[in-house]
Amino acid sequence: MTTIIPSLTYSDGAILDTDAHNRNIYTVETSDQGIASVANGGIDNNNMDPSGLTLSPEHIQTEQGVRVRQEFMLESIDCFQDRFGTSDTHTVPATAPGDYWKNVPGCGIRFFLPYKATVLLQWSFFISPYRVMRFDGPYVDGDDTIRGVKTKEAKMLVAARYDSQLLRHTERGVPFSGFFRRPGDPSDIDRITQSSNGLPNKRCVYWDMSHLVQGALAGWHELNLAVYMEKLSASESYTWSSIAGEVVGPTYFMQRLSFGVRSARVLILNTL
Repeated sequence: MTTIIPSLTYSDGAILDTDAHNRNIYTVETSDQGIASVANGGIDNNNMDPSGLTLSPEHIQTEQGVRVRQEFMLESIDCFQDRFGTSDTHTVPATAPGDYWKNVPGCGIRFFLPYKATVLLQWSFFISPYRVMRFDGPYVDGDDTIRGVKTKEAKMLVAARYDSQLLRHTERGVPFSGFFRRPGDPSDIDRITQSSNGLPNKRCVYWDMSHLVQGALAGWHELNLAVYMEKLSASESYTWSSIAGEVVGPTYFMQRLSFGVRSARVLILNTL
């Protein structure tokens, strides 16, 4: 049982002490002050008279009876490496500076806890990546086997952040969606092949994940889905014929991660 100890008692005709009045409503310093500092104002069978109890709307704090919050977005978004990517590389991306992990628009939630509680965080999202790797060596058109040596790739991962801290157990690598081949014969360098043969069919991936926070303190909190993307610095020359003759130009490979329907949810399980 919780007993609320008021910091101010009210007397007719006295000047109102606004600071003390506010502490009667809510305070984070101590848990025994403020009717909004604990669940239900600390009311239970031991400290109320059920025979004369009458509840009014002002007795119920907004959303205190609603234990679930959700934010979502239906519109898709394309995250290209020129805006979401970094030119640096990190063996352990989770240790990279925080601004290298970019929040994904439409997959986050900011919520307020009026008291200490256990909170279940949930988030789900669809992704469709364009992530490629480069192979040097021969490749036979129509064959499902990649031959050669993988020579270049750029990391791409997603993870959740709670109050700006990356949750390592939520880190997931984004699968490859294709590769480009530079032939092993230098005389054949202008004939570049792009393909997805030999790779798993993972053009669209869905994840639904959760994280339990025990003893979440009163105050504001945030949950965000974040993406880490290294820039694929790769370009190749190619040749094509035109009326003016053969023209040689560059091909640039720009990675992308597209997000479809996505949502973030928070569930208050109990107070502590």
